[in-house]
Amino acid sequence: MGGAAVLAWTGLILRDFKGWGAGEPESAWVMILLSFVAFLSLAAAHVLLAVACQSSMRRAGGPAASIAAVSYVLAAFGAASAIAFGLIGSVALFGALAGRTIPVWLSAIMIGASVLLFGVMLGFTGSDGQDIGLFAFSAPFGVAWILMGLAVIRRCLPSPATLTDAAG
Repeated sequence: MGGAAVLAWTGLILRDFKGWGAGEPESAWVMILLSFVAFLSLAAAHVLLAVACQSSMRRAGGPAASIAAVSYVLAAFGAASAIAFGLIGSVALFGALAGRTIPVWLSAIMIGASVLLFGVMLGFTGSDGQDIGLFAFSAPFGVAWILMGLAVIRRCLPSPATLTDAAG
């Protein structure tokens, strides 16, 4: 859900946002709602990922997931600069999962997408909030989270047969 919310938020920004100081677009309330949903979903995704994969990730994974989750919750409530700490936690978590829970190639995609999003943030701030086109480069972050969700479902969640064996 976090990946889909990020993609929807990115699309709406690209379509309607004109930049800082250009007035609010008609869809401002939807942008705010989508950013809230996206960041809370990312916070939940980090917690769920750490819990689902705790037995196979490296030791740094738990603290990294916690840093990312708290940072994304803060971002959901308006502390946009907390996104930077969320991305740092994300990168550390993906490193803790690489080759153990998720394939190394997927971890590399997640890390690359996180670094790219950090660059988008720096570039947008550096343009005084005017270079809206940079947000197109945040789409890989959403796509990467969708891929991560599919990988976790496939690799980390117990199968019905495992649950039946454990109960019996």
